[in-house]
Amino acid sequence: MDAFARCWWVCLIVSGVVWGGLRESIAAPPQAIPGGGIFSDREATPQNVLVLTPQQLEKGMAGLREDIRSLVKSDEMDELRRQIGSDPVPIPPRLGAIFVPRIIQQQNVSQTSYIVYDTKGRQVATNPTGKKAFVYPGRYTVQIGSRAGTVLPRYHVRVYASQLTIIRALWAALVILVQDESLVQFRGTYDLIHLESRRGIGTGIGADERIGEKVRPWLLPPGLYMIVQVGDTYLARTDFLTVQVNEGEVTFFRLIKDRNDGRVRGGGVLLLRQLGLERQGAWTWSLQLSGNFLWNNVENVPATTPGHRFSLTTFFTGRATYNTERHFFRSFLNVELGFTIPNFSRIDQIDLRKSADRVELEAIYIYRILSFLGPYARVGLESNIFPGTYYISDLERSIGASIFRCETEAACSLLTDAKGSAADRIDLSDFWDPLLIKQGLGVNLQALQYSWLDLRILVGVGFRQEVARAVFQGGSTTTSDYSARCRDPDLRDPSAPWNTSRCPNTANQEQHIHLRFFRKTWSHREGIELAVVATGQITRFLTFTTEFDMLAPFTAFDDFDITWRTTITLRLSHYASLFYRLRVRRDPATPVAAGLDKWSFDQSIVLSFSILL
Repeated sequence: MDAFARCWWVCLIVSGVVWGGLRESIAAPPQAIPGGGIFSDREATPQNVLVLTPQQLEKGMAGLREDIRSLVKSDEMDELRRQIGSDPVPIPPRLGAIFVPRIIQQQNVSQTSYIVYDTKGRQVATNPTGKKAFVYPGRYTVQIGSRAGTVLPRYHVRVYASQLTIIRALWAALVILVQDESLVQFRGTYDLIHLESRRGIGTGIGADERIGEKVRPWLLPPGLYMIVQVGDTYLARTDFLTVQVNEGEVTFFRLIKDRNDGRVRGGGVLLLRQLGLERQGAWTWSLQLSGNFLWNNVENVPATTPGHRFSLTTFFTGRATYNTERHFFRSFLNVELGFTIPNFSRIDQIDLRKSADRVELEAIYIYRILSFLGPYARVGLESNIFPGTYYISDLERSIGASIFRCETEAACSLLTDAKGSAADRIDLSDFWDPLLIKQGLGVNLQALQYSWLDLRILVGVGFRQEVARAVFQGGSTTTSDYSARCRDPDLRDPSAPWNTSRCPNTANQEQHIHLRFFRKTWSHREGIELAVVATGQITRFLTFTTEFDMLAPFTAFDDFDITWRTTITLRLSHYASLFYRLRVRRDPATPVAAGLDKWSFDQSIVLSFSILL
C-alpha cells in the first residue's frame, strides 16, 4: 500500500469518528440521572417546589399540608426558615417572591445565584441563592446557577401575590480545589463528566489564591462524576478521578495537578477540618507539615552500582485568612526543601545534594465596595534558601566539557575543563540568591457572569525587584554549534572555542561540550499588570478557557512579561472530542535573547476518541 492510500484510509477513519460523534450528539435524547430527574426542564410539583405564605412558613412543619409533610424533613424546614429569616425584607404589596436556598456556606467559595425569566424568555431577576427575588404574580422559569456549563433543569413555577415560591434544594454542590504538589491553588483546568449519561458537563478552572480568587462551585444533579484532562472522554485510562455527590450536600474535592505539564497527580474528597473551614468567625488558619524519607541499599544487583542512597523532602504550608462582607485578607507561606545522597559506600564518600529548594511568602488584601468590585493590594517574595549548584555528569566528564562563566554573550571566561579537573560541581548562586520581590495595587473585578460566560479581570500597577548578588544561569548546549571544537588548539577561537569556522571539515573537529553560565543582573520593573480569566460554553459541545497575565513596564512598554494559556474543546460525543491548546510565554529576563527569542509558543490540535467494543 503506497503512502497516498495509507493517508486516504486514515482520513476516512478519522472522518467517520467525527461524523459519527456529531450525529450522536445531535440526535441524542435527554439522559436520565438517578435521583436527579433529567437534564431537561421540570414542572413545579410539591416534590420540588413549595408555595407558602409567610405565616405558614413561621409555623414550620405545622404550616404544611398533611400530604406534603412526608416529603419535607424537619431539618430542611428549619434551614429554610433560618435562611428566609436572614433576608428580612417583606414581600411588597401586589408582588410575590421566589426563593432558592443556599447550600454552600463557606466563604472561600464563590456565591451561587439563580436567574428568573418571564414567559417571553426575558431575564427579570438575578439573585444570590439565599435571597428572595420579588416579581409580579404569574408564570416564570427559574435557572439554578449562572456559571457556564449549568446543567441543572430549569423550573417552571407559578408565583402568587404575597406568597413565597420556594424551590427545594434537590441538587448537589461540588467544589474542586486545583492544587499543585505543594497544595497551593492555581488555575489548572479539567473536564467534568457525568458517568451514568456519559455527558460532558463542562470545563472547570481552578482559582489563584495568591490574588484572592474564589473557587467556582458546580451545582449538579446527584450522581457519580468523573474528572479528566481537558478533552478526554469517559473511557480515559489515566489521569482521571471519580467523585460521588449527594442531594443537598457540598462535596469538597482536592485535584492535584502538575503546574508544568498539567498531568493529574492525585486527588480525593476532603473533610472540612482538612481545609480549616469548620472554624467559625472571620479568621481561619491552617498549617501543614509533610515530608518523606527514603533509604535504599543495593548490593550484588546486575548493572547497578552498589551502595546506599538517601533522600529527604519536606513541605511546609501555612495560611491565614480574614474574610468578612467588606474585607478579605489572605497570607500564605510555602516552603519546599529536599536533599539527596545519590550513592555512597563509606562515610567519607557522602555527597549531599539539594533536590528541592523554594520559599514563597505572599499576602493580599481586597476591600469589597460591591460583591464583584473592589481595590486590592498585594506583596510577595520568592527565593531559594541554599546555594545553587551544577553537578558535572559522567558523560560530560568522559566526552569533555569546557565550563564558562559569561558576563555577556561576548565576554566569557573559562572556569574549568571537566575532563582534566577533579571538581564535580560548580557554584551558581549564594544563600537566598536570587530574591524576587513583588508588589501590586489595583482593582479586582468580576466583569461578566452569565450562564455562557464567566469573566474576571484584575488590573493595576505592578512592581518587581529581582536581587541577584552572584547568580549564574544557563546549561549544557548540544547543538551543532556547541557540541564540537577544532582538534588543533591553534585553530580554536579563544573567545568562542565552540566556533568551528576555522576548521569547517568535520575530520578536523572533535566532539566536545561547552557549558556557558550567564550572570543574572539586578533588575526592577514597574508597570501595568493585567490578569484576565475567562471560561465559557458557546453551546453544549463547545467550551473554552483562557488565562492571560501581563506586566508592561512604564519605561519600556513593549518589553512586557506575558503568559497566556487557552484551551478550546469541541466535544463531538461522549466518546470523541477535538481540542486546541495554546500556550504563549514571553520572558524579558531571558539571558542573551532579543526579539522573537524571548517568545515561546506551544500549540496543538488533538482528536481524542475512545470506543468501548
